[in-house]
Amino acid sequence: MCKKGAYGLFQAQGQRNYDFRTGSSLGKKDHIVKWLKPVKPSWMDIETYESYLDLIDVREFKINGRIYVTTLLNDRKYTRQGLVALYGLRWQVEVNLKSIKLIMKMDILSCKSPAMVKKDIGIHFLAYNLIRIMIAEACLVANFYYIPMILASKEPYNC
Repeated sequence: MCKKGAYGLFQAQGQRNYDFRTGSSLGKKDHIVKWLKPVKPSWMDIETYESYLDLIDVREFKINGRIYVTTLLNDRKYTRQGLVALYGLRWQVEVNLKSIKLIMKMDILSCKSPAMVKKDIGIHFLAYNLIRIMIAEACLVANFYYIPMILASKEPYNC
């Protein structure tokens, strides 16, 4: 995933043991360890499972009583405090996506075929992004702070 530019940041699961005495230490309660690939889940096909690495380097760190796990390994570039702040934004993304779906009436799509669903979502992305660009430009003119949120997809939408 990291090779494709997809990184992860998660709050730790209680069932896993986090021993900060192991791995490569980055500081107090901050280290890089190797995780083994888990047993293949029943729902996953063998081809997908075998495409994953047998070992993955992850960074585990503890701050404010909570343990976080990330594939962003550079502790100078990605500080613990910065990663915790980033994790906090996750909730805002979820709220914003839910709001977008409701406001743009995307909570229930009425298309019958997968091709039409893709086109419908593509048109919604386009309309949403155009509106957000207009908002961003208005904020620039008014000298108002704005956090851009543009929706994108790896697949082109041929509408």
